[in-house]
Amino acid sequence: QKQASVCRAAFPWPNSVEFVEAGLWEGLDKPGMLVADGFLVPGKTKGGVHFVTEPGTDREEVVTLTEGRSKHFYHKAVPCSIDGHEGVLTA
Repeated sequence: QKQASVCRAAFPWPNSVEFVEAGLWEGLDKPGMLVADGFLVPGKTKGGVHFVTEPGTDREEVVTLTEGRSKHFYHKAVPCSIDGHEGVLTA
């Protein structure tokens, strides 16, 4: 069951949050959420795509899936499967 959570991690400018079920990808044994962040305004341009497990708990873990480059920002990130290849589609 999906449940709203508050992350302890600070993201510069979160644009979207997408729930990801456990088992969606090989080796993913717990649910989490994809966070797409960053924007054009000064101080917020170093965006990324992050995967957060156990948000809001003492066991919260954030894994950044993209390189931290200036002037890169993501408005959306969704899990996808194309021809049997699992991944994340970003915009």
